[in-house]
Formats: sequence, structure tokens, C-alpha cells
Amino acid sequence: MKHTRILFSLLLVAGAMTFAQAQVNKGAWMVGGSVAFESTEGENSIKIEPELGYFLINNLAVGSNFNIDFEGDDTQIEFGPFARYYAFKGLFAQAGIGYAKENDNDALIGYNGAVGYSWFLNNSVAFEPSLRYSSTDGIGTLYLGIGVQAFLGRN
Repeated sequence: MKHTRILFSLLLVAGAMTFAQAQVNKGAWMVGGSVAFESTEGENSIKIEPELGYFLINNLAVGSNFNIDFEGDDTQIEFGPFARYYAFKGLFAQAGIGYAKENDNDALIGYNGAVGYSWFLNNSVAFEPSLRYSSTDGIGTLYLGIGVQAFLGRN
């Protein structure tokens, strides 16, 4: 329940920014992803998070992501849908649900969200630092991500 409230809060903050300016137009594609590093209690983790999205309307993309989390001898794979909304200039909020599998364990449903900024290097490529949150099997993780996105068809 706590994780659901955090994701809802992220979306609420994005929605509250009604002074949005169109950053990416309807019909554009977003291709890219992020890499994140985490160190908790002496254990290091690397997360690779590629994603593909399509802008249904100006500033709102829906798509699919595929996350791989390497932590020691464990590997968790997660995939599922996401929605991203650009609220103001390059500021975005993103939320998703993922189907996760860790080694030979049972499959789990995970939730993820992010707040970040798309710093456009040119009209088609953006560098994206973000604060990310994920929760799988009741374990929540907050971490920083660094990403690159290519925007195809952006005007």
C-alpha cells in the first residue's frame, strides 16, 4: 500500500503542473533507457533498464520496459508497461508495472516509478538523470538512474 501511495504521489505531482509546455508531440517514438548503480549494506547492484515508448498525445508516452538487475549471484528480470508524462519543459514522471522473475524463484509483480529531467542535447537525443523507485515482493528501492533517450519523429 505504501508503494502504491508513492507512485500515486509521483503522478499527482506531474498532473498538478498544469502549466505544461509541449515537449514531445503526438506520434513520436522514444527509444533508449537508463543504467543505475546501487550499494546497500555492502552489496552492489547494477540495473539496466531499456525502454520503448510511443506518444499517444503531446507529452504522454506509453510503452514497455525491460529491466535487468544484477546483484551478486542473483539476477532479476522484469518487463511490463509504463506511462511517462512530461509536466514542465523537460521534467517528467513515469510509472509502470512489471512482471518479475528472479533466478528460479516464482514470478512476482513489481511496481516502478521515476521522476527525472530530459536534457535535450539536440532535437532527437536527451540525457536523462532521474530518481527512481521500484518495489518487488514488498521490498522497495530508491535509486538514481542515468539514461539516454532517442526521440524519433519529435518536432
